[in-house]
Amino acid sequence: MSYQRGVTELGPTTYAFLQPDGGWGWSNSGLIAGQGEAVLVDTFFDLANTRELLSEFASASGVPVRTLVNTHHNGDHCWGNQLVQDATIVGHAYCRAELVGGASPDFLAGVVNAPDDDGPVGYIKRAFAPFDFGGISVTPPTVTFEDRLTVHLGDRDVHLLHFGPGHTLGDIVVWVPDERVLFAGDLLFLGSTPLVWEGSLLNWIDAVDGMIALDPAVVVPGHGPVTDVEGLRRMQRYLQHVVAEGGRLKERGLAPLAAAKEVDLGSYAEWLDSERLVLNLMRLWLELDGHPPHTRIEALDAFANMAALAEAWRG
Repeated sequence: MSYQRGVTELGPTTYAFLQPDGGWGWSNSGLIAGQGEAVLVDTFFDLANTRELLSEFASASGVPVRTLVNTHHNGDHCWGNQLVQDATIVGHAYCRAELVGGASPDFLAGVVNAPDDDGPVGYIKRAFAPFDFGGISVTPPTVTFEDRLTVHLGDRDVHLLHFGPGHTLGDIVVWVPDERVLFAGDLLFLGSTPLVWEGSLLNWIDAVDGMIALDPAVVVPGHGPVTDVEGLRRMQRYLQHVVAEGGRLKERGLAPLAAAKEVDLGSYAEWLDSERLVLNLMRLWLELDGHPPHTRIEALDAFANMAALAEAWRG
């Protein structure tokens, strides 16, 4: 999908900053401007990209950021937080917990500088080579919640909603009802393949119904171009397809990688990073075996399987 990098005006006071091509690490951000202050939705993966984001939003809105909302804990949505420390940082309780005890940017910095290879390290290096992980100090939310929270922007309400585990355990969306703009975070990928580390494919499908029920006119995905409810439905159909095909192949006794090689993705094969399918099947196998959403998938195992699937498809 072709779209431009930079600020897009969504409504009278809402903006998105989009980062093509929406693949690994290339996430989106949002801004809701009020009288004298603004709410920022997510920072970026590294400091250079976040500085550009903040500069462009300041020029577009003319007001300072007083509240920063992190939609979840993945670094491409929050590792630039230290540049907005004057703001109150808000996120789900799981988001804070994962940032306090989770992965360090130093790990990715080491991988990006490692020698090339054909295994998981090489795959990770190729995915994240465009980013500079130096100088990052992980800065978690200082205000957390469980189900919903309302940020009052003057006389306007900005709703933060948690629909349960999906892409991660603590995904939230930011709903601006007076302009009918939904910042979906990584509960929506468009043109880029959705993926689940810890979370739930099955509940994610239901979460999409919850987002559609809000009746948004504009939806900003975590990755990909601005869309509407049809973009939500399209991604939901992908998830439903993965669950249906995966369940059938699991009943035949196949492991996730073997099953992924047999799934016909149809038009979804054109989405970026389609080899994430095998990670989604690893999660589905756990769910179908009764494991809870917080059950971890070992990152290197997942990247090894994704690298193997991509290589198999290249033939």
